[in-house]
Amino acid sequence: MDDFGEGWHFVISPDFILLDEHNQPLEQPMEALWAFRDLEEPKRRRYLVMDDRSMWAHAKRAAEDVLPPRLYTVARGAWLGLRRAVRSRA
Repeated sequence: MDDFGEGWHFVISPDFILLDEHNQPLEQPMEALWAFRDLEEPKRRRYLVMDDRSMWAHAKRAAEDVLPPRLYTVARGAWLGLRRAVRSRA
């Protein structure tokens, strides 16, 4: 894998080749490596990896993705103001 440059993705199977050229089982299976290179521009991931698994984190991320930046900023400010108001009453 070190022979490949950036932009390559690999699939490695440690026990892919099980038979020799005479169709007899090998004492130790041989591995196989497939190298793939995507020549297009990088695309946005279709899945999300987050450290925080809370519902709020997912809702916040979805709002950031869907809303225009200015509208998201306004909505976030309103939400933070509401939280402050509720906390001050408690």
